[in-house]
Amino acid sequence: MCLREMGTLNGYNACGGYQDVIRKLLLKLEEKQREDPEDFDIHSEKTIMETSYTALALIQTLYLPYHMVPGALVGRELLHWLNSTYVAQTDEGTELLKVDQPWLDPSFWPFIKSCTVRLIFRPVTHYLKQLSEEHEHPATREIADLIVAALDGMPSSEDYDQDADFFDALRQWKTSLHRLTRAKEKHSKSHYEGSVDMEEIVSLIAGKPDALQRICKSCDMTWREAICVYGVWVHPQLTRNDLPDITRELLEEMPVDPTNPEEMLQAALFQADIVKAANIANDIDVWLVAHMIDLLEIVPLPESAVITGLRKYFLIAYAEHVMSDPSLWNISITYLAHCGTRGLGVANEILMRLPFRLADVVLTEESKLPKALARSVGDRVPTLATLNQILDVCQELRLKEAEGAIIRVASQRYCALRLYGKAVSYCGKTLDTRALTRVVHLLLNEYFIGEPIDFVRLVDQIPSQYLYPAEDVSRDFNIFTSRLRFPLKYAEHHYYRSRETSLDNSASMLVETLIDTGTCLAPETWWGLLLTDIGDLLEQGVLLSEEHMNVVLTRLEEVYTKSKLGADSTYLYAMMRRYSMKTQTEALQRLDRVRFILIQSCARAMRMDVGGKDVDGRLDGEESVMQD
Repeated sequence: MCLREMGTLNGYNACGGYQDVIRKLLLKLEEKQREDPEDFDIHSEKTIMETSYTALALIQTLYLPYHMVPGALVGRELLHWLNSTYVAQTDEGTELLKVDQPWLDPSFWPFIKSCTVRLIFRPVTHYLKQLSEEHEHPATREIADLIVAALDGMPSSEDYDQDADFFDALRQWKTSLHRLTRAKEKHSKSHYEGSVDMEEIVSLIAGKPDALQRICKSCDMTWREAICVYGVWVHPQLTRNDLPDITRELLEEMPVDPTNPEEMLQAALFQADIVKAANIANDIDVWLVAHMIDLLEIVPLPESAVITGLRKYFLIAYAEHVMSDPSLWNISITYLAHCGTRGLGVANEILMRLPFRLADVVLTEESKLPKALARSVGDRVPTLATLNQILDVCQELRLKEAEGAIIRVASQRYCALRLYGKAVSYCGKTLDTRALTRVVHLLLNEYFIGEPIDFVRLVDQIPSQYLYPAEDVSRDFNIFTSRLRFPLKYAEHHYYRSRETSLDNSASMLVETLIDTGTCLAPETWWGLLLTDIGDLLEQGVLLSEEHMNVVLTRLEEVYTKSKLGADSTYLYAMMRRYSMKTQTEALQRLDRVRFILIQSCARAMRMDVGGKDVDGRLDGEESVMQD
């Protein structure tokens, strides 16, 4: 696709590739037709394929020549197209071999003239030689012999590297025709065998256009044969630029059959009426018009701007037609990708609606998932595409909108499977902070469902590059990973508590999540729970620095005061869920206990500053006070 940047030669190769594919399809259709000759669908499809083949072959000849010289002589090339796509019937010639005097057969002269017109000289010269040797009339023998000599000596432009050399040879050949002309004049009043037919052949050799038209009409040939041999018999200097005008002149004498779409399409192409050709091709087949216009866009034509618009329109129409079979979505997207902004917009819509599966998820027999989720998971699910296939297409075509939407859906599915590491990884492909925020919310929700150590394991699934980003990462990456710092620190806190080690560091990490630095601030709904966790650590003997103690006291006062004023759902949500509290009163009582623990911890710290600790962990002077 997108041939406009490839050049004419690649257009020629692409057009040839299309024809090769159609040829193979035609062979299969012919085989099916032999098995079921009455099948109308096969017959109709075969007709469309044949029309497509001849049209593409004509486009290759007229607009995408292999030599890439638009001003080159075109006569012989058109003749090759005619003889290769509409193969002449030679059955009549075979039957004539069985006759002793073939010139007496009614089909003899129509066969001779039609072969002569199409430059199929071998049977012509064979029978005319027989005529010149065996016929009793001297005029018949003489003119037949001279026609054979003229045909044998006729030069071909393909045999010369330079056009000037061909024209020199052509002049010499025409000069040599004087004997044939004199013989025709000499016997013009004689009534000999084949006189009318041979005189028409002589006129054709002389290059008279009316003789060409008469022979074509008498031999049931159409304007197509006439225009394809016009550059050989009548106008050897014919180039592609001359074809539109000459075609229009011929069509006035030999009209196109308006009931034949194939003829109508070819006539439009010969006249370089691309818009008309596109409309006719669209009526024939949507595939044909899309690829035909795609090929023609690379040709420097006067209506190039119009053709560009038509190309986008028909390619999008074909892509939408392909999507009638959703399994061909990738083919449809490939076409849409080369149709500008509008095509990319349609591709976005298709990709966002395309069902996909998570092929990298392995399910065990014990896995119990909702049916809606199970249908999109695993490597054996027969869906249209895998997630990675769709994302690869999005990245290749830079379809950011579709990529972001698909990643958001995929991350939710991974979260439903408790595969938070994969969910974060996919969000990281586009650094989608909004999608990651949703993932983090669901991850934190896991803390209330199971044990704290289960929450630690889920956080540990996340790749380290997101939990511990390098120093030289981009600003956007830093903003993205900042959403993970609270879950990470809270998971580390529970990891240390489960091992009963580094409790001082654990307490400091919790306090850091309450410091408003713009990066590590915990959600407000968790403040009450964090204060409770800090209180539990202090109750175990952990001491905080004065700075951290001030942060905790400030947050405690803020949570307690605002909660009493009615903001319970803002600050106490996590704590009430964690400890299954039913009322705000229970939560505030728990905060009162935290306040008492903080006061005790402050007192303990102040007394340690004065006297230090004894070996039993009591403050100096504590025993004597109790004794007094």
